[in-house]
Amino acid sequence: MKKFITLIPKKFIFIFFSFLLVFIIFSIVIKDYLELKNEIYVSEKLDEINTKIANNLIAETIKISSFFNYLLTGKNLLEINEILKKNNIDYIGIELRKADGTLIESLNKNGGKLERKNIPPWIFNKYIKVQTHQLLEYSPIYESEVFSFLGNGSTEKFITELLVPLQNSNVAILLRNEKFLLNQISENLTKEDFEFLFWFETEDNQIIGNKSISLENIQQYFVKSKLLGNYGMNINIFLAIKKNTLKIIDNLIYLLSFLFLIIITMISLLIFIAYRNNLNSKKLLQHQDLLIEQSKFVSLGEISTILAHEINQPLTSITLYASSLNVKLNSIPSDVSVAINNILLETDRISNIMQSVRAYIKSSRQKEEEVNVKKLIMNLENLIFLQAEKYNARVNFIYNASFRKILDRTLLEQVILNITRNAFEAMFDDSYAVKVLTINVDISSYEGIITFQDTGPGISSKVSSDIFKPFYSTKKSGLGFGLNLSKTLIERYGGILEWENCLPRGVKFMIKFPI
Repeated sequence: MKKFITLIPKKFIFIFFSFLLVFIIFSIVIKDYLELKNEIYVSEKLDEINTKIANNLIAETIKISSFFNYLLTGKNLLEINEILKKNNIDYIGIELRKADGTLIESLNKNGGKLERKNIPPWIFNKYIKVQTHQLLEYSPIYESEVFSFLGNGSTEKFITELLVPLQNSNVAILLRNEKFLLNQISENLTKEDFEFLFWFETEDNQIIGNKSISLENIQQYFVKSKLLGNYGMNINIFLAIKKNTLKIIDNLIYLLSFLFLIIITMISLLIFIAYRNNLNSKKLLQHQDLLIEQSKFVSLGEISTILAHEINQPLTSITLYASSLNVKLNSIPSDVSVAINNILLETDRISNIMQSVRAYIKSSRQKEEEVNVKKLIMNLENLIFLQAEKYNARVNFIYNASFRKILDRTLLEQVILNITRNAFEAMFDDSYAVKVLTINVDISSYEGIITFQDTGPGISSKVSSDIFKPFYSTKKSGLGFGLNLSKTLIERYGGILEWENCLPRGVKFMIKFPI
């Protein structure tokens, strides 16, 4: 891991952390913006709900008042109870009292008798006030219980009383629990996927009506608002809401952040890959230059061999002629004899020089080793791809098999690159559109074969007999040593280099080694 980190350039690290910083700032800004926008929306929605619920409650309160006034037209409390139920009014019971609080009659919602367990003394003052001033209002929030003698026969809680003054000096009372508002709030919020907390508070700030609510979970909501505070309803009713889509927004932020981080990582990785590719390209070019330099040195050795062979024959002839002349002409002047001897000495010196050069080159050869030919070509793929790109061609590699051969790795690499370069140059000079070189490694029963097949113009019969001759080239700038040296080097290790034209076009060169 440490070794990998040391390979990462400082420029890449700087770019990565710059993008990372942008990503962090982006995430924070987006999250704050969405939360602020959502809070504004929730506040506006809360005001809207507050207005709607207050208007509904006022309308409902007026309607309930009109129902109780039916008592003045001769209807009894049981009939009023049925009217309230038919109009879907939420309550647990009704009472009829005198202004001083004396109970006249009481019924639960099922029509049975209703009895309070206790009644706070301060509520009597409310009865008197309502009757005296003919006010229609709710009592302050408090928690009390009643017992029903008909129906389920259970104890029920209520939290407020709607006080309705009647013209006969009596007060009609509707006992209500939190359901009278809960249904309205739910209808307005669940349609839009809101979560909400809804609770009542007594005058000494005690929360009642919903035991699951605490100050801690209230604080987790964005907005807290007192309902009905501006509508003459002196009831401590509170509502806190938040939109469930905040979870979606959070998830969206995390998703965007994750995607942004992936993009940053990909960009950084691409930069790093580009940097490494550039570095690898430089190394490949350096390797190619090294091979070229080595090939020049190898070529020098082979050229020296060729030159020694070619020069050795005329030198031998000169030596023979000079010696023969020196023997036959015994009476020649001494200065002519000296000249002939000098010729013999110079020819010997030239021969010694050529032998010395050959011996030096031969002693400088690299050590031979067992080479996996398939792996050797795979290591050359990038160099050959670079050649193909230079000549606007494509190259395919096919590895049907692999074989090993003891030889000089560098020499075989140079032979392969020389053959591929010749193929690309031949296709580049040709007008045929499809320029593809296919390199295949395969084996037969007794030999390993490397095949190079191109889609060039092929080799004409005019030059086919001369392509392996030294100093012969069809290129304007060619020296004529490439194929001759390649053939010589392959034969040095017991192999052969041969070729054949292909149909409908192209040429195939084959390197064959006995295995």
